[in-house]
Amino acid sequence: NPKPTLLLNELINSYNQNKMNIYFSTYKAIKEIERYFAFQSIDVHRTGWGYHIDTLYHAIKTYGPTYDMYLVDSAEDADIEFCPATPQCKMLPNMTPNCYYTMSETTGLPKLWVDCLNTWNLCLNPSQWGTDCFQKLLSVPTEWIGFIHDVEKYPYIERNINGDWYYLAMGLGFTDRKNLNMVMECFMYNQFPSDAKLTVKLTPRAGEPNQFTNNESIAILYGHLPVENLNALYAMSHVSVNPSRGEGVGLIVAEGGLTGQIPIVSNFSALTEFEHTLKISGDVVESPYIIQGGNDFEPNSESLLKQMIWTYENREKAMEMGRLASESYRKQFNPISFLERLHSVFEQVIKHKQKKILEVPTPNFSEESMILG
Repeated sequence: NPKPTLLLNELINSYNQNKMNIYFSTYKAIKEIERYFAFQSIDVHRTGWGYHIDTLYHAIKTYGPTYDMYLVDSAEDADIEFCPATPQCKMLPNMTPNCYYTMSETTGLPKLWVDCLNTWNLCLNPSQWGTDCFQKLLSVPTEWIGFIHDVEKYPYIERNINGDWYYLAMGLGFTDRKNLNMVMECFMYNQFPSDAKLTVKLTPRAGEPNQFTNNESIAILYGHLPVENLNALYAMSHVSVNPSRGEGVGLIVAEGGLTGQIPIVSNFSALTEFEHTLKISGDVVESPYIIQGGNDFEPNSESLLKQMIWTYENREKAMEMGRLASESYRKQFNPISFLERLHSVFEQVIKHKQKKILEVPTPNFSEESMILG
């Protein structure tokens, strides 16, 4: 009786039609860069965006099958190419349909980025602020998709408010857009009480600020921390201090807020989209980052000081703000909600773009941008 076989074939065809195969092309692009420059390794965990890309990859791999989303190793096997990266890492897609996912910390974009992103079918951005900026600069459709985080790795932590009061500031260096020098100067020169402490976490390549090294209330840490050590650092700190010139995502705010830290943030860029924060006022100014262009933010040091002092003097209210931030961010950055949105977006792109394998040059990245760093 052939009917069961026909029915089985119909079920298989139906399954294959609903199945969405995704070519996540970021890591092959990084391998190409490694080969070209003969780098021994490129550690994508060393930046917030690199860490976010890893989190996104593992979320699709782990939870994607629930939504019939599967990762494949080549464009030939895929229904859509997905590249979360910065445009200098991968310029042109290997196939249509395709989608780029990226962000910027200023209102501008380098011409290189504009030219690159305009060759893709769709550009996704993690913040509404970034989406609005991109829509003014790009001809390709640009949509908000949000931000994903492994929220279970950063549990809420109850903190003691009766002893020393700890602030935490994090960044790559002292003088980059995170404005850690401003935090340290604010703390150093405004006579904080003796039970107020500041911890500054930096990468190993950051220089040493000699003017602060003898201050017993300031601890400076260098290095890359695994999640368990990072959580210990968050746990010992009550307040996350972020007077940034601009953020495309705000990973430090997200992680600290998930654990219950009180976030103090610049009133600019993607940072404005975090709930339950204390805002630092300032001025929108022409960005000093020439390659990036556009505008960014100059935080006001007096406003920063005011917010830091408020948390010290209003500890119970501040910690309640941290608790609410943790609840909010746990919902806002939930992987399942993100993947539901991503699946819907991919469906629309696949529906309107016919599959085609494209020829791309080698190398398929910007040598100039890599050299400039």
